[in-house]
Order: sequence, then C-alpha cells, then structure tokens
Amino acid sequence: MSTGTERRSTCRRTEDIYRKAIEDIRDYAIFMIGPDGLITNWNLGAQQMLGYTEEEVIGKDAAKFFIPEDRAKGVPEQEMATAATEGRAEDERWHIRRDGSHFWASGIMTPVRDETGKLIGFSKVMRDMTERNKLTQERDRFFALSMDMLTIVHLDGRLQRVNPAFQKVLGYSEEELLSRKIFELVHPDDRAKTMSGYVDLGRGKPVKHMENRLGCKDGTYRWVAWSYFPVPEDGLAFGVGRDVTELRRMHEVLRLRAEELENANRVKDEFLATMSHELRTPLTSILGWSRLLHSNQLSDKDKERAIQIIQRNAEAQSKLIEDLLDVSRIITGKLKIEFQPVSFAAITDTALSSLRPALDAKQLKLEASIDPAAGPISGDPARLQQIVTNLLSNAIKFTPNGGKIDVRLQRTDAHVRLDIKDTGVGISPEHLPHIFERFKQVDSSNVRAHGGLGLGLAIVDYLVRQQGGAVFAASGGPGTGSTFSVEFPLTSSEVIGDSRQAEGVPQRPLAVLERANSTIDASLQDVHILVVEDDPDTQELLKTVLRRHGANVTTVSCCSDALAEIASSKPDVIISDIGMAGENGYELIRKIRSMDPDTGGHIPAIALTAYAGATDRRRALLAGFQTHLAKPVEPDDLLAVILSLTFQQEA
Repeated sequence: MSTGTERRSTCRRTEDIYRKAIEDIRDYAIFMIGPDGLITNWNLGAQQMLGYTEEEVIGKDAAKFFIPEDRAKGVPEQEMATAATEGRAEDERWHIRRDGSHFWASGIMTPVRDETGKLIGFSKVMRDMTERNKLTQERDRFFALSMDMLTIVHLDGRLQRVNPAFQKVLGYSEEELLSRKIFELVHPDDRAKTMSGYVDLGRGKPVKHMENRLGCKDGTYRWVAWSYFPVPEDGLAFGVGRDVTELRRMHEVLRLRAEELENANRVKDEFLATMSHELRTPLTSILGWSRLLHSNQLSDKDKERAIQIIQRNAEAQSKLIEDLLDVSRIITGKLKIEFQPVSFAAITDTALSSLRPALDAKQLKLEASIDPAAGPISGDPARLQQIVTNLLSNAIKFTPNGGKIDVRLQRTDAHVRLDIKDTGVGISPEHLPHIFERFKQVDSSNVRAHGGLGLGLAIVDYLVRQQGGAVFAASGGPGTGSTFSVEFPLTSSEVIGDSRQAEGVPQRPLAVLERANSTIDASLQDVHILVVEDDPDTQELLKTVLRRHGANVTTVSCCSDALAEIASSKPDVIISDIGMAGENGYELIRKIRSMDPDTGGHIPAIALTAYAGATDRRRALLAGFQTHLAKPVEPDDLLAVILSLTFQQEA
C-alpha cells in the first residue's frame, strides 16, 4: 500500500517538474488548447513571443494569433482538424502579437488524448522564424536579381532550382529546365568533362573552374564558366555560372589578329630583305663599272659594255623605286587617276614595242592578236600602259628562254579584254588566291630564281580596280604556265585621245618633231638654257646633255643666283628643280612670273623634279611652270619639251 502511494507521489513530482520546465522555456511558445479551440495552458515563451500574460489568454480563442486573412479562410480550424485526424499539423505563416505587429513563425500542433483515446485537447509549439525568413527573402532576392546564372542541382544532374538569368541565357522556362538533367543541355564534346566534375562534387571537392557549352532553346550553344560548391550530405551542389560566349569570341578574334600581325611582320621582314637585295644588286654593277670607267683602264669595247650595264641596272633600279613610290601612294590614297577616252589597242601596241628587246633577249616567241576596234575605254593612258607593261614584264620574267607568250586583245560585248598567256613556271593552287597581294611573293627565300619586290601585280590590281576594270589570274599549277586577264568596260564616247601623249607636254607641229629627230645634234643651237639645280651630279648631267645638242647652258644652285642670272642674261628656257634648300622651285617661278615681260617674266619654264605625282604636276602648272617632268627623265623627252617651248616662242 505504501509502495503505490510512493509511486503516485513520484509521478506527481515528475509531472510538476515537466510542467515547470515547459512553462519556463522562453525560446518556444508552448500552450495547450481545448477541443473547442480555447487556450487552457500558457508558458513563459508564449508570453514573450505573443505578448500576452497567462491571465489574458486562458479561456480565449487561440485563433486570435492568426492574421485576419487566415482566420477568414478557416486556417485555425483546418489546423486542428488535420492534427486530430493525422496526428500532426505543421506549417509556417504570419501571426499577430498583442501589439498588433506581425511575425513569421513555424507551428506544430499535436492532439492530446486521455487513457481511453478520447481527444481532450491539443498542444502547440511555435517558433519565431522572422529573422530566418528575412534571410531567406534576401537570398531569394539575390537569387532572382543576380546577373550570373545560379542553380541548385542534385549531384545526379537534376536541376532543383534555377534563377531568371539562367533561364534568360538559355531561353528555357523554369518548368522546362527543372524537368531535365543538366547533362542533357551540355554539348556532347563537353559532357565527359562535366560529368567528371560532378564526381568530384560527390566527394565533397569544390569545382573552382569549369567551362562547357550549354544548348539553348533556339538550337545554338553558349559557353558558360562555372564554379560549384558541394553539399554532399544533402546530395546537392550550388552552381554559379557566367556566360562567356562573347568573351571567348573576342579572345578568338584577338588570337587570329595576333597571328595576322605576326604573319604581317614576317612578310614585312621578308620584303625588307628582298628590297635590300634587289636594290643592292643593280647598285653593285653601277658602282663597280663606274669605278672601272673612272680608272681609264678599259678598252673601248669594255667601255661600251660598261655603259650598257650601268644603264641597264640604273633602269632596273629606277623601276624598283617607282614601284615603291606607287605602293606608297596607294597606301596613303595619293595615287590619282586622270580619266579620258583612250584606245586600249594603241596602249597595248606601245607596251609590246617597248618590251620587244626583252623578248628578243630571251628568244621568246610572241604571238599577238590586237583588235584595233577594242575600245575606246575611259582611263588614264599612263596608268593603263603601266598595267600592260607590268603584266607583260611579269610574263617575260617567268617564262624560260625559248618559251612562248600569247597576247590577245578583243572586244567582248560591252567590255574590252586583254589576255596574256605564257608557258612559264606557273602558279600552284595554294598561292593563286594571294597573287595580287602587296609584298606577297610565291618564292620569298634567299635562293629564289626570279628577282623583283613582289609589288607589280599588286599595283596592277589596284590600278585596274580604280579604273573600273577587273583582273584575273589562272594557272594549271607549276610548270603549266599562267594566264593573266584584264577587262575594262567600253565607254560610250567615240572620241579617242592620243594615249601616247606625254603627260604635261604640249602638242607640237609635225615639223618640230621631225626637226628633233633629223637634226638632233644641232637642234638647240643658240638656245640659252638656265638650269636651277642644287644636286651637283644632276646639274653636271643636264649641262652635258644639253650642250651636246648645241645649247648654251648656265647652271646655278639656288633661287637668288637664278634671279640674278635672269636679270643679267634673260635665258630662253628655264629648267628648275622643285625641292631645293632655302627657297624652292615654286617660290622661284612665282617671283619670275611677278616680273615684267621685258625683264624675264615671260620666260618658259620646265619643272624637273622627283615630286612626280599628279598633284605635284598640278601644283607646278598652277605656280607658273609651262610643263612638269619627273626625274629621272629621258634626254630625248627633255629635248622634245624644250623644242616645243622654243617653237611656241618663235610662233
């Protein structure tokens, strides 16, 4: 009997201790509710969380802690019904404190039954989750607003969550993405690497950098750089990705550009080496034979041979320099084309005639078919002749001795077409597309068989295009020869200018031309010529050439001496350089033209200068010169111009 009493006493003490412990818990609100929903018990945690004392809430409806919207929906009643039928009701939602403030809390309600199983009430445990909810909201806000691609992914590749940036980059909706594994989106070539990274994640090892291509809804792929942080105990990983498609594209462009610059630098070095070789080669012959001539130890036959070699190499070097100047003008946009109606047939005939000695020297067979009616076209006569000469020279250079060159000019529909076919070395297919590029040579090695700077065809291509034409190259490969073709549109004009007229040289009566040819040694007899030139060698050359033709020549090296000579002797013709130290040729001619005719203001003047462009010619004519000749000048051309000017004076 005493034992049972002691046991009941012990149970009561245990219950009292348990009840006291529950009542004193402050981190959780724990209270009891009767089957009618009225509060029957209240702990200190509930008082602290909800703001009510035990006296204020006992016997009150527990629904008062729910917000009005939830009360209107019957949420308190649904919670008790769920707890009664399922043994537990759990949720998170907004609640109201005594002061009317809202807080976010989690709640767990369980039923309380007596020994017979009869429902006698409910116990409810609540925890304030407001701070955690704030953190969750901030996390969700960051997740939504991040410009990076964020995802929570299962370690088997199933996507659990993706942010809007992820959806935007790939073009899929959230529902479409969450229904598939990320491996399904990865490019096949990147899939093995990606799956290997997920194996590391499963071992708890972060993946600091991984790049792969993900398929977009439109069928394209985007490059994404990833960092993954694993949570192995949950079987998850957090992924942060960034679309680097454009960045990779820029890197690829920069890489290709670097390769182009490296190649351009290599081509430049090759070209400079070639240019040094090509300029030094004729210079060696010129200097060597000049020294031998100066020694007076050569026989008459060797002297004649020396002069021929010097002349040939000087002409070759002059051609190289002219090509360099043309390319410089092309690059700077200063190469001008002066259009006029012209006969392309006459241009081609002239070029063939000028290159006949080169053809004969290599014993090349020439077959020419020139249609005299192939024209007129609109172009610059000098530049058109340069085109034909360059193409013919190219064919001669690359055709071995005894070979054959076919030249055909014909009219086809509204075009005139020139074909130059040779039996030379030919062009390999891989080099053919680059044949018209500047500084590009098929053989740029130091043992190449043919000279030149690799500029001729590039100049041809530019000049043809500038005059509305097109140029083509064809070859069956090495050893099969080559064919170069040029096409120009016909002009509607039937007026054909004299394509062989020298630029800037006025037309002269036939009698003057005949006189220049028939009495060449005495043609300048009694003509007083003033040469204004500051280069002693050029000065001496002009004086020697002109005196050979009977002229009375006075040479000066500056503008002040020229003006003094004009005042004292009034020469018949003035030949002046342009680029001189001190006052230049433009300033000299302006001073001369400002003088009275009786004191020399009317004296005809020739600008003889290395400034050889069309702009330079116009500037010279506007300054007051009658004509403009480019250095180096052929003696016969200079003689013809002087005769023209003196003839006009006589007339």
